[in-house]
Amino acid sequence: MLLDTGMRIEEALRLGLKDIQWAGSRLWISDAKWGSDRHAPISAEGRRIIKRFQFETARQPYGDTPESFLFRTRKGTPLSYRNSLRDLKKVGDHLGSSWVGWHTFRRTFATLYLRRGGKLTDLQRIPGHEDVRTTLIYLGLEIDEIVRIHDDHSPLSAAAKRHQKSAPDYPVCDFYVPGAVVLGSSPGSFRQW
Repeated sequence: MLLDTGMRIEEALRLGLKDIQWAGSRLWISDAKWGSDRHAPISAEGRRIIKRFQFETARQPYGDTPESFLFRTRKGTPLSYRNSLRDLKKVGDHLGSSWVGWHTFRRTFATLYLRRGGKLTDLQRIPGHEDVRTTLIYLGLEIDEIVRIHDDHSPLSAAAKRHQKSAPDYPVCDFYVPGAVVLGSSPGSFRQW
């Protein structure tokens, strides 16, 4: 679920069954970091996994009520951060991962969200960042990754690709910019404006 929503583990552990809005495909996160509340979207696959998880855990003797926590112990009490981390480490050890932590899911969500074409402004809202600069720092993208993303999504790159398909023998940039060097249509040719 963290990989699908970008939630903090503390937010996920506080989720009650009443916080799942099936019809709206979202989770209500109350009292998040800095005391704010927000919605987090959840995908169709994420909803399917949560429903399956609910079905499996509903067989426990404590049952489900709207006040029940989604992630809970065998006694029905909320699962603690410490116990959830212990369980995650066991899974990591089983898979041969020497290091794993909950925050890795949040960072991976953010990075993959952008790589798959998500908008930075939407990404800022989903994990609850007040400032987009926090989101950028959080991503920790290397300059090579930023250049690749920029090249894929730059309006100038898109225009150049369209222009090359329709007229590959002409210069890509054929407009006046004072002091600019404009490449000509043949290799090595250019002119100074």
